Amino acid sequence: GEADPVVAMRRFVGAQDTVGLKVDSLGCPRAVFHPALTARVIQLVKAVGVSASRITVWDQGRAHLRRAGYPVDGQLEGVAVLHGGSPNLPPPAPAERYDAARSVQWSPLLGRCSAVINLHGAKDHRRCGVSGALVNMALGCLVDASPLHPVLHEAVARLYARPRIAGRGRLNLCDAGYVLRQGGPLDQ
Repeated sequence: GEADPVVAMRRFVGAQDTVGLKVDSLGCPRAVFHPALTARVIQLVKAVGVSASRITVWDQGRAHLRRAGYPVDGQLEGVAVLHGGSPNLPPPAPAERYDAARSVQWSPLLGRCSAVINLHGAKDHRRCGVSGALVNMALGCLVDASPLHPVLHEAVARLYARPRIAGRGRLNLCDAGYVLRQGGPLDQ
């Protein structure tokens, strides 16, 4: 590791990147990456030389982001906090065939990013066991992941390997200040 966090961050993003901070807010209000930690990640990405206009904090769901404490459609450390239905987003990419029975549609927020820092809480998922970095990127970057729930155990790896995601995920950070087990991904 590096003693200097800015030097460490330079291993993952550069000044030329457009950085998405992909939050997993489904475990709100407790099993999420805390907004104060996200603010620190923003500071480090800015210190690398990425301007605030080229950083976005995002997740698909407005209500979950708000419940997790994020300023939805506002700013955190001068950076936009958006969700899949935020105003002025381009339309989602056309649907891609997943298998013979299902298609997937990627969030337009993913398409804006050359690099993604994956920010998630520690939780389980009733359909695929431990939920974390891979689930947040693979399913959390879809407009609607529900058609894949019957095949979730295989969908996560297959989606993560698709060109839309492959290579964009640069760093995975987990906030384990609260661990949700038995019944996730929602904190009921």
